This record gives sequence, C-alpha cells and structure tokens, in this order.
Amino acid sequence: MRSTAGGAAEVPDYCAIVLGLPQLPDPGLVPSLPAAELAKLPLSVLATLPPAALAKLPPSVLTKLPPPVLATLPRPVLSQLPSAVRSALPAPLPSRLGLG
Repeated sequence: MRSTAGGAAEVPDYCAIVLGLPQLPDPGLVPSLPAAELAKLPLSVLATLPPAALAKLPPSVLTKLPPPVLATLPRPVLSQLPSAVRSALPAPLPSRLGLG
C-alpha cells in the first residue's frame, strides 16, 4: 500500500480517495500521490482534486475532465491540451492565456 500511495504519509489520503470518503485526512498531501495512481481514480473524484495534483496527470486523462475544472490548471498544463479542449474552457480564459 505504501508504494502504491507514494509513501507512508500519503496512505491516508490515498485510502480516503479510493474509499470515496467525504473528507481527506490531509488534502495537502494529495499532489504527492503518484500520477499513475491518481489517473486510476474515477472522474468524479479527479474533478475534486486540487490543481497541483491534476497538473501531474497526462493530457489523455485531463481531456476527460469538465472545462470548469480544467480552467483551474496552470497555463503550461493547459497548453498541452488539444485545441478543441482548450476552446471549450470558460471564456475569456483561452484568449487571456494566449491559448485561443
């Protein structure tokens, strides 16, 4: 379990995410969970993760998230998404970021 979660400190958050608990023991540790494990989570759970955790995910996973969630991601991450996905972001975000 420790290796799957990324380390001993991340085990409680990993278990909370997998079990769908309403609150994470230490949400600040979620970004340190391995991207491969985060990518396995249901989209409904992914959509609730902080931008720092989502930024670790590959574009193939990110493109499945709703535009309002994607809008929280940093510009370098957004620039890796397909233009069709970027154009669906809430206006005026794409043009403001120079991603239109």
